[in-house]
Amino acid sequence: MEASPIYISRFFHHATTSPLPYFPIAVGIVQNEKNHRIHGNRYKAHIYNLHVVTKGRGWVHSTKGRIPIEPYYGFVYSEHQVQRYEADPDDPWEVMWLYFKGEGIEAIIREHILGSDPWLLTAECGRLILPLIEQLWALAQDTYVSDIPRISALLYQILQEINILTGQSGKTPTKLEHKLRQTADYIRANCSKQLTLQHLADYCALSSAYFSRTFHTLYGMPPLEYIALQRIELAKQLLMITDMPVKQIALEVGYFQASYFIERFRRITDMTPSEYRSGVYDKNAPEPADD
Repeated sequence: MEASPIYISRFFHHATTSPLPYFPIAVGIVQNEKNHRIHGNRYKAHIYNLHVVTKGRGWVHSTKGRIPIEPYYGFVYSEHQVQRYEADPDDPWEVMWLYFKGEGIEAIIREHILGSDPWLLTAECGRLILPLIEQLWALAQDTYVSDIPRISALLYQILQEINILTGQSGKTPTKLEHKLRQTADYIRANCSKQLTLQHLADYCALSSAYFSRTFHTLYGMPPLEYIALQRIELAKQLLMITDMPVKQIALEVGYFQASYFIERFRRITDMTPSEYRSGVYDKNAPEPADD
């Protein structure tokens, strides 16, 4: 007896109201659907669609012809692209998909969204990001306001990982690159803690000088600058979704002195935390004090 098709979607309750620069809208699975076929869908600005195949096979249509997509391979369609993909009816794929939005996404994925063809993901990439999509699947079951920073951070991590892997032009990541990516994940999860260069080098099992140099090569910035950037990203989320005073946010993201936090925030964003907060909610509202 043929199994019935399964379509399951979970929506993130705060997707339409979230002011974050990138946020998932929905996550889902498709199974046992030999007629799964999309031809002609097109999204509005700043809307994206990611699929990773977990079983079976199918095809994506591009200007180069019909491209087979097998387990752990995937694809991303960006705004305005005409979507054309389909399951193989003889061996229909099972997929996990992620539907997401945000004006800040273009700055992350850059040239991959240009042109009319989808962004194709390697099997190495699919294996890496599937656990992250599964975490989003679990969080989408019941989305609480307190989960919003974590949800946004997971999407950011997915985009960064596939951006790095795609930039390697199909090259299999080395053990060193894998260690460095694990360390970057560790930084993102623990950026509010007092992380030292030596601590991160030990985590990566490298000398501090070699770790700093190779991390800079892969991520385009030194490790301590990467920590500062992640802290400011976390601070942005807290500024947007909480009413915490700036002093408290400084402590939450790892800065003991609010004045130093404000200086770092201004250096990275060209505005103070209060300017950022009032710019998100009401550009005409009086600016709150940085205290």
